[in-house]
Amino acid sequence: MNSVIEYFTTITNPRNFIAQIVGFIPLILALFVFIHNSRKKIIFFKMCTDFLWAIHFFLLGEVAGGVINIINTVRNLIFSQKSNKRTSNKYIPILFCVLISLCTIITAEGIKSIFPLVGSCLATIGFWQNSPKQIRFFNFMGISLWLIYGFLTQSYSTIISNIISITSILLPTIIKRKNKTI
Repeated sequence: MNSVIEYFTTITNPRNFIAQIVGFIPLILALFVFIHNSRKKIIFFKMCTDFLWAIHFFLLGEVAGGVINIINTVRNLIFSQKSNKRTSNKYIPILFCVLISLCTIITAEGIKSIFPLVGSCLATIGFWQNSPKQIRFFNFMGISLWLIYGFLTQSYSTIISNIISITSILLPTIIKRKNKTI
């Protein structure tokens, strides 16, 4: 009950109210990220959601979450061009993980900053993969950590979005297994 009361007292602050509204836009887009069987479509929708998450976290005053999502947006833009010789270097994911780590150290907001750091590095490894199945596997782990960050930062749209994303990752797997047993 205290969480509900706290939620309504925080959204009376105009900036927090706008942050929660902005956070629900990528929540809606999250429905479409992992349902695709095309790597490019998965990355495109993820790029859109990451940009909106950056705005959301900056409005909440969560600088680490905002900065990481800006880096993730750039990462997704570059990863969408992986077939290009200049952007297919195997060290690019490592570069992004180092960049995310450095920015997290600079903007660290306590122990809670570790969750988006590790979650984004797992997503970076995932989005570098060619197989949508591998993309989903690594992102499942990363999204789970962002879910924890959502709870720690009281980002209700992050919590709901990550639950939706986890469901959208698991659902195709469950359906495929169910169809094999029929």
